[in-house]
Amino acid sequence: DGSTWTKYKCASGSIVNPTTAAAIKDELYNNGPLEGAFTVYEDFFSYSSGVYYHVSGGVAGGHAIKVIGYGVDSASGLSYWLCANSWGVGWGMTGFFKIKQGDCGINQQMYGCTPNVAAAEPEFF
Repeated sequence: DGSTWTKYKCASGSIVNPTTAAAIKDELYNNGPLEGAFTVYEDFFSYSSGVYYHVSGGVAGGHAIKVIGYGVDSASGLSYWLCANSWGVGWGMTGFFKIKQGDCGINQQMYGCTPNVAAAEPEFF
């Protein structure tokens, strides 16, 4: 609509890449959402609820998502990351999904940082 939005870059030296479940939980709890990525397998496309973990199908590619929380599923007992997907509200759990902690390489591909608010750059769309 022509309005501006502000683009932030990471402050120097502030990028984190926690790779253990404990470190990821600590980062989420203390600093908020993380950028995550994982290997997508064909069975991910049919996800609709519960905790996703790879069962069948080949590699379909990689995918970046926002990791916003964590928990333990009461039905399966699986520890999971709660994620926001970019595929719209018609997919998964109204655009969100749970993925088993450590599955599909997700634990090794989480990043966060402190924004450098002094160097904000307005963008126009």
